[in-house]
Amino acid sequence: MPAVGLQCPSRLHGYVEEGIMQVKCHSKRCGAGKGVVVLHYFNLVSGALINTRKFRDPVSNMNNKEGDMPLTPSFAQLERNF
Repeated sequence: MPAVGLQCPSRLHGYVEEGIMQVKCHSKRCGAGKGVVVLHYFNLVSGALINTRKFRDPVSNMNNKEGDMPLTPSFAQLERNF
């Protein structure tokens, strides 16, 4: 089954795929800020936080060369790790 986007009229809040929800966090406590994107992954059945990943934000780091930013792992890769 393909990923389903969770979106209101103004923004995309996250994705759901294979029982895992991915959401972008905007909290500075989690490390979000200018140039940093924080993604949380939750188990939809238990509601438990599975993983948190931080990445450089390509929009706020426009001077980055292609390939400098790590790719978001697929949901299948996350499930294999947990």
